[in-house]
Amino acid sequence: MARGQKEAANKQLATTNAIGAGNNQEAGNIEKSLVPGYTSLMSTGYMDPAEEAAATTSEMGAATAPFKSAEFQAANRAGATRNASDLTAQQDQLALEEGQTAGMAAADLQKQKLANQEAGMYGLAGQEAGNRQETEAMYGLGPGTLGARAAGGGWTQGFKDVAGVFTGGGGGGGGGYGG
Repeated sequence: MARGQKEAANKQLATTNAIGAGNNQEAGNIEKSLVPGYTSLMSTGYMDPAEEAAATTSEMGAATAPFKSAEFQAANRAGATRNASDLTAQQDQLALEEGQTAGMAAADLQKQKLANQEAGMYGLAGQEAGNRQETEAMYGLGPGTLGARAAGGGWTQGFKDVAGVFTGGGGGGGGGYGG
């Protein structure tokens, strides 16, 4: 290789390495912000405890608020008519319906939480896949290449097998040419 070619190759290598280092640092910074969020999603179903509390309060409050209003109206009606005979029955029915509605809201919250946990797992899996692809691209030795190298002896082993056939050395076939 001529001296000019070697210098050009070294310069190109330095440029490539600098770009790779910059991209690696940028990816590391992004990963530092993503991984904790994905981990929290995977563990709790929410980005942080405040988000979980807000979702629970909002969902459960929205589900049960109409029943508080209905209970108030039933009590007002009983007071206005001075007939409290069906107030207990109304309160019992409202309590039953409120329990059922709250149960459905809680089930929906649980489904949402599980979906968020799954999203966290997929997020972390995506990060890991990206890291592996980046490593393979930078080093050029992906798992397939390394596996192929580990599985066989390479071209020299094949050469020995063929040479053994002609010399009777028991290489790859039956111990001699033709037989």
